[in-house]
Amino acid sequence: MINSLLAMNSASLLSQPIISAHNLDHYFGQGDLRKQVLSDINLELYKGEIVILTGPSGSGKTTLLTLMGGLRSAQSGSLKILGQEILAVLKQFC
Repeated sequence: MINSLLAMNSASLLSQPIISAHNLDHYFGQGDLRKQVLSDINLELYKGEIVILTGPSGSGKTTLLTLMGGLRSAQSGSLKILGQEILAVLKQFC
């Protein structure tokens, strides 16, 4: 699968977002202690863009970055890196 990602030509990379998140939600805890830290995140990041992520402490900045980096799995919604659904990739390795 990694080879297929690397084989994408540069024209297709320019036309699609490098990172795409749609209706992304994330929670910590379970049951009565479950707390939603990301709610309905929608974004598209394209090659060459410079993005600044700001917000108060506890607003979910690091959680979003760990999701986009593949260090944590998305609980609901869609998260694609180079057009590949990251949730599906993570499930293959777990």
